[in-house]
Amino acid sequence: MVSKNSKHIEFIDKFDILYSTSANQTNKNFDLEYAVEKSDIIIYTKDDFNEKNPSKIYKVSNSKIAKIR
Repeated sequence: MVSKNSKHIEFIDKFDILYSTSANQTNKNFDLEYAVEKSDIIIYTKDDFNEKNPSKIYKVSNSKIAKIR
């Protein structure tokens, strides 16, 4: 979720639907060449690309919440 105080929110508010996925292969480190090859659109910022901790992923059902990553 993007904070309403983020500069990023101004950008994403301009679109009805956005989809994002990981820029690296499963269990591999960030690889800019791989990310560029797999991307339809690339948006560069002054902060450049860098590897960060992976986000947490949860599977939510009616009866439980399971941590996937």
